[in-house]
Amino acid sequence: MTTGRGKVTFLVDFDETAAEQNVAELLLHRFGNGGWEELREGFRQGLISLQEYQETAFRQVDAGSQEMGRYAAEQANLRTGFLELVRYCNLN
Repeated sequence: MTTGRGKVTFLVDFDETAAEQNVAELLLHRFGNGGWEELREGFRQGLISLQEYQETAFRQVDAGSQEMGRYAAEQANLRTGFLELVRYCNLN
């Protein structure tokens, strides 16, 4: 007999969901070449896909993942309760 309790997958978007800020835009403001804003506008108007916008914008970034990670950790704030949610998910 099964309990009916199975594994649950919990998907959380990071930008403006888990984090209070749009971390991608924080990184692009700091490390991007400025042309990413036109790409973002093209995405918002439906001219390009989200994938194309992000891949093209971040291809132009001249920083390593460690440097960007440090900057994001300094500048971004996780939403209140998010760490508790992660702990809960890890326990169940």
